[in-house]
Amino acid sequence: MLSIPEQGAYAIPSLEADVQVVYTEAGIPHIYASNDHDLRTVEGFLVARDRFAQLELYRRFGLGQLSEIFGDVALRIDVANRSSGRSEVADRI
Repeated sequence: MLSIPEQGAYAIPSLEADVQVVYTEAGIPHIYASNDHDLRTVEGFLVARDRFAQLELYRRFGLGQLSEIFGDVALRIDVANRSSGRSEVADRI
Protein backbone atom coordinates (compact mmCIF):
# COMPACT_ATOMS: atom_id res chain seq x y z
CA MET A 1 0.00 0.00 0.00
CA LEU A 2 1.24 3.47 -0.88
CA SER A 3 0.46 6.11 1.71
CA ILE A 4 0.69 9.84 1.02
CA PRO A 5 -0.33 12.00 3.99
CA GLU A 6 -3.11 14.48 3.16
CA GLN A 7 -3.65 12.74 -0.21
CA GLY A 8 -4.72 9.25 0.81
CA ALA A 9 -3.67 5.71 0.10
CA TYR A 10 -3.23 3.88 -3.18
CA ALA A 11 -3.34 0.13 -3.70
CA ILE A 12 -0.49 -0.78 -6.03
CA PRO A 13 -0.52 -4.57 -6.44
CA SER A 14 3.16 -4.92 -7.34
CA LEU A 15 4.43 -3.38 -4.09
CA GLU A 16 6.16 -5.85 -1.80
CA ALA A 17 5.81 -3.73 1.36
CA ASP A 18 4.21 -0.50 2.56
CA VAL A 19 5.68 2.70 1.14
CA GLN A 20 5.20 6.26 2.36
CA VAL A 21 5.70 9.47 0.43
CA VAL A 22 6.10 12.77 2.26
CA TYR A 23 6.12 16.06 0.35
CA THR A 24 8.19 18.99 1.61
CA GLU A 25 6.74 22.50 1.72
CA ALA A 26 8.43 23.08 -1.65
CA GLY A 27 6.53 20.13 -3.12
CA ILE A 28 9.48 17.74 -3.31
CA PRO A 29 8.49 14.13 -2.68
CA HIS A 30 10.54 11.95 -0.32
CA ILE A 31 9.90 8.22 -0.80
CA TYR A 32 10.35 5.89 2.16
CA ALA A 33 10.51 2.29 0.95
CA SER A 34 12.10 -0.84 2.37
CA ASN A 35 13.46 -2.11 -0.96
CA ASP A 36 14.63 -0.85 -4.35
CA HIS A 37 11.75 -2.46 -6.26
CA ASP A 38 9.13 -0.57 -4.26
CA LEU A 39 11.16 2.65 -4.41
CA ARG A 40 11.36 2.55 -8.23
CA THR A 41 7.72 1.49 -8.58
CA VAL A 42 6.50 4.43 -6.50
CA GLU A 43 8.89 6.80 -8.25
CA GLY A 44 7.34 5.79 -11.58
CA PHE A 45 3.85 6.15 -10.13
CA LEU A 46 4.59 9.68 -8.93
CA VAL A 47 6.09 10.73 -12.25
CA ALA A 48 3.10 9.36 -14.11
CA ARG A 49 0.64 10.99 -11.74
CA ASP A 50 2.33 14.36 -11.23
CA ARG A 51 4.04 14.96 -14.56
CA PHE A 52 1.85 13.20 -17.13
CA ALA A 53 0.87 16.42 -18.92
CA GLN A 54 4.51 17.48 -19.26
CA LEU A 55 5.56 14.06 -20.58
CA GLU A 56 2.68 14.08 -23.06
CA LEU A 57 3.70 17.53 -24.36
CA TYR A 58 7.31 16.38 -24.79
CA ARG A 59 6.12 13.30 -26.69
CA ARG A 60 3.88 15.35 -28.97
CA PHE A 61 6.66 17.92 -29.52
CA GLY A 62 9.07 15.22 -30.67
CA LEU A 63 6.51 13.63 -32.97
CA GLY A 64 5.34 16.94 -34.43
CA GLN A 65 1.81 16.61 -33.03
CA LEU A 66 1.41 19.77 -30.95
CA SER A 67 -1.06 21.31 -33.40
CA GLU A 68 -3.48 18.48 -32.62
CA ILE A 69 -3.88 20.10 -29.20
CA PHE A 70 -3.05 23.76 -29.77
CA GLY A 71 -4.23 24.23 -33.35
CA ASP A 72 -2.64 26.37 -36.05
CA VAL A 73 -0.48 28.31 -33.59
CA ALA A 74 1.75 25.22 -33.23
CA LEU A 75 1.73 24.16 -36.87
CA ARG A 76 5.10 25.74 -37.71
CA ILE A 77 6.72 23.89 -34.81
CA ASP A 78 5.16 20.59 -35.95
CA VAL A 79 6.37 21.04 -39.52
CA ALA A 80 9.90 21.81 -38.31
CA ASN A 81 9.97 18.82 -35.98
CA ARG A 82 8.55 16.39 -38.52
CA SER A 83 10.95 17.50 -41.22
CA SER A 84 13.93 17.24 -38.83
CA GLY A 85 13.55 13.46 -38.63
CA ARG A 86 13.41 13.33 -34.83
CA SER A 87 10.74 10.65 -34.71
CA GLU A 88 12.75 8.36 -36.97
CA VAL A 89 15.82 8.80 -34.77
CA ALA A 90 13.74 8.06 -31.67
CA ASP A 91 12.36 4.90 -33.30
CA ARG A 92 15.89 3.70 -34.12
CA ILE A 93 17.13 4.40 -30.59
